[in-house]
Amino acid sequence: MFGKFGKGRDRTKKLEMLANAPIGAGTSVNGRRGVIKGTLLLSEDGDRWIEHLVEHQDGERLWVAVENFDRTRATLWSDVEVWDVKGGPDDKSITYNGQSFRRNESGTVSYTSKGEVDLFASGTIDYVDFNGPDNMRIGFERFGEEGAGRRRRATSGLCPNCHAPLHADAANKCSSCGSDLMADHGHWGSWEVALGVDVTDSAGLQ
Repeated sequence: MFGKFGKGRDRTKKLEMLANAPIGAGTSVNGRRGVIKGTLLLSEDGDRWIEHLVEHQDGERLWVAVENFDRTRATLWSDVEVWDVKGGPDDKSITYNGQSFRRNESGTVSYTSKGEVDLFASGTIDYVDFNGPDNMRIGFERFGEEGAGRRRRATSGLCPNCHAPLHADAANKCSSCGSDLMADHGHWGSWEVALGVDVTDSAGLQ
């Protein structure tokens, strides 16, 4: 459990309930209903926060983070193509969609995961955050250990273990070698980029 956020406005209790919600719980974010499919518990220097992988009714999956540092807030994160951002994680400022974002913080967090998050059970993530207008953020992140990157389940092509033509058995394992059909997604050490939009006032449970 993430724990209590402390006293505050009504939305603090609302976000506390969202942070502590189990996998399978229904959510409402910006008026869109969804279901929590997986959860990350992240920690850095004693600070902890939650990120839920939410699947919306149309099948789109987005991350919703709930933090309680200088203020309680919820952020909806969606992927951004690296080439759409002018600048990178080493710069003091970057530009996205014609808007300027200034470097805010960076570091390395530890995580534990559960559910359908396409990650190992635990690991580390390097991050760099930039703040922009209207409480928007651009976040760069990469996985800090080789082999601990984001993973996906292979559904076609060759088995990622024995490289035989892919045929899954009833347990969703390779029918040739019996291995779990998980493959690395992306490249270790490469940055992934996401746009964060403040949904503090519109995120909660159904």
